[in-house]
Amino acid sequence: LKPLPVHQPSRLVMLGRLRTSGNVGSASPQQYQALAQLDGIASIGLTGTFRAMSNIAGGGMPVQVPTQYMDRHLLPTLGVAPALGRNFNAREDAPNGPKAVMLSHGFWQRRYGGNRRVIGQQLQVEGVPHTIVGVLPASFARLGKGTDIVLPTAFAAHSSNDSTNYFIVARLSDGAEAAAVAARADARLHAIYRGKDAKYWKTTRFGAQPYSQWRNRDRRPVLLMFLASAVFVLLIAWVN
Repeated sequence: LKPLPVHQPSRLVMLGRLRTSGNVGSASPQQYQALAQLDGIASIGLTGTFRAMSNIAGGGMPVQVPTQYMDRHLLPTLGVAPALGRNFNAREDAPNGPKAVMLSHGFWQRRYGGNRRVIGQQLQVEGVPHTIVGVLPASFARLGKGTDIVLPTAFAAHSSNDSTNYFIVARLSDGAEAAAVAARADARLHAIYRGKDAKYWKTTRFGAQPYSQWRNRDRRPVLLMFLASAVFVLLIAWVN
């Protein structure tokens, strides 16, 4: 029930295919890039739908840690700044670019004792040295629950990757309405599959959903149950 730790959460929407439940589902890198310059969107970011487990070494005993992938546009879109250091840059968020990693606030505290000189140090991820460029704020734990380290998605500029393992977050431009952006997104994404052998995508509906509503999609039934229980108790009290 607490406000989300992002800037103006009411201006954030999720973009992607619409499920039968009405919630927005996952999307692909190709779809994400097709929506990058959509009218009504001020900024747009990408994050993985999954938490991978990565083997790391450095700063302590080798361990496996939950890992999240996101591109360099996600934090600015959310309006979240690193607590220490910086976000990924364009070179790091590209194929074959310099290897970089960001740490969650909790992992930084546990693994490095909150040492502020951790920026610039090397962390081995799957045997490959990565430079620690930033530490996420403690509040980000509510958005990236269970994540210890973050790696860039590093997709090519014109990716044809259509694996739907990602979520798209967009910030609406001033004056833009979610419904209008949803209609433009649906038209744009259907356009990229026109003339291709992509029957599934041609019959898929795409749209937008408020970010706060999407974040609470699994909690809503529980909250409604408690609300119904409270109303029922109050009704009994009123009858008595």
